[in-house]
Amino acid sequence: MGRAITAVALWRGSTPAGAARFLRRALRRWPNVGGLHNMMGYMLMAQEDVDGAGRHFKMYMRLQPNTANAYDSMGDYLQATGKTEEAKAMYQKTLELD
Repeated sequence: MGRAITAVALWRGSTPAGAARFLRRALRRWPNVGGLHNMMGYMLMAQEDVDGAGRHFKMYMRLQPNTANAYDSMGDYLQATGKTEEAKAMYQKTLELD
């Protein structure tokens, strides 16, 4: 998982394509690590791939249903896609779990 931090560093640096490649490899190796899906979701949102982002945020929620951050991330996604009421429900769930 230390490599996930490297992916974030690459993403925030000058090579987002390199970070995306790294995260795809990491997800192939560790498909059940929710944090990787979360990072990929935000990366895809930044690249305006909202469908791909939504799939990763949903997977994060499935893998870690008792993790407040999973619902917070889904709320961010829903808000970014204009689904304000659904986003509010996710943020409420975050508060319940946190």
